[in-house]
Amino acid sequence: MFKMSGGVSGYANEQGPKCDIPLTPEHGGPILCMDNNNDIVVTGSTDHGLRVYNLSDGKQTKELFNKKYGHHEWVTTCQVLQSRRIVSGGMDSLICVWEPTGVKCKTYTAHSGSISKIVADKKSGVFLSSSYDSSIRVWNEFNNGPLSCLSGVHKGPVTEMNWQSSLCVSAGKDGLCALWDLNSEKCVNKQKWHLGQVSSIKFHSDGKNNLIITTGVTDGILNVVDMRDMKPIFQEPIHKRAINFVGTTQNNLLVTGAADNTLKVFDMSKGFKVIGELKTTDAVFCGDICGNVCLAGCGDGNLLCYNLDTMECAWGYGCEKKGGIKFVKFVPEKMKILTGGDSGQGLEL
Repeated sequence: MFKMSGGVSGYANEQGPKCDIPLTPEHGGPILCMDNNNDIVVTGSTDHGLRVYNLSDGKQTKELFNKKYGHHEWVTTCQVLQSRRIVSGGMDSLICVWEPTGVKCKTYTAHSGSISKIVADKKSGVFLSSSYDSSIRVWNEFNNGPLSCLSGVHKGPVTEMNWQSSLCVSAGKDGLCALWDLNSEKCVNKQKWHLGQVSSIKFHSDGKNNLIITTGVTDGILNVVDMRDMKPIFQEPIHKRAINFVGTTQNNLLVTGAADNTLKVFDMSKGFKVIGELKTTDAVFCGDICGNVCLAGCGDGNLLCYNLDTMECAWGYGCEKKGGIKFVKFVPEKMKILTGGDSGQGLEL
């Protein structure tokens, strides 16, 4: 751990975390995905397994892998539902819905390519999966198979996807973004907003405007679209390298983090004016925002905490003993931060 100048209340105090609690036992390979719900933390790894931990002490409660159930390739995405079921997807094209007790799951082979992402409405149990087979599928945890399939637009892998209410936005390596109406199961719009792979898709509402925000891997472009007419209101290359993180605040700040070792802060209420450019110790791989505080997980294993009011780095913490941080998440109700990455060792701060 190392200290940095600046001091604000809550997460961004000048001392930083007092200690860390390792999630034990650790994985045998890098952590590729992580999620939590209440006191459950689940991680997925290149070791083909998922581990479930108790948030209160970081101890493993079960390992979701055996000869009969689970993935036989890298686990790429996971979600913990309100029912305590865990949904996971992997490079083996499998979707696994794990039971709350024991080590048993229903395994589905509806996709024919690697699963890139699962996004869930945790309360209802409805979730969407995107795949390298060019499709998105809609599921319910209680059904024995997908409810519907969204396909016919993407010609290559669907690498990023998000959804809100009845709108799903998907994107691929070619920069094409497709907007789907989940009620009609049809594509209602498609636009090539990027010159190459899309790294993230985010929704934002300020009470008056509803926005779709996308970022690029190869073009460094930040693209912001008004949902009313689906036309970009801001579309500019803002980073020299891949944008790996985008987040927004309730007071209409937008933060991007990229592989060029910077975070940029924009005021959306003032025409996306840049109001801060924050240096990081290495490439930004991931991030999260809570209130006026932004976390950045870096390629050198450092977790950096920034105060968005003062535009200062309040503290830094060395989380990874080798490699970079691939996942970071605030758990505000528990006053904790979760991280995971290349070492295979998850942490609670």
